Amino acid sequence: MKLEGIMPDTTRRQFTDAFKSEAVRLTRESGRPVAQVARELGISDNVLYRWRTEQRQVESQGRTRRRCALSRMN
Repeated sequence: MKLEGIMPDTTRRQFTDAFKSEAVRLTRESGRPVAQVARELGISDNVLYRWRTEQRQVESQGRTRRRCALSRMN
């Protein structure tokens, strides 16, 4: 069985670090469930959970998401 052509060609959306940080901030400060915030932003709740985890890891290293991205560029 051949699966070519069944799936439409889609491109992955890319989000800025500022958008990710703001989305994570909303989950922390709004008191709303992650799933609700994700729905309002038009993203998957799994993506938002991953961003929260990434943000926690970055913060535990004493960095911000923006500073981490800048260090990757150099």
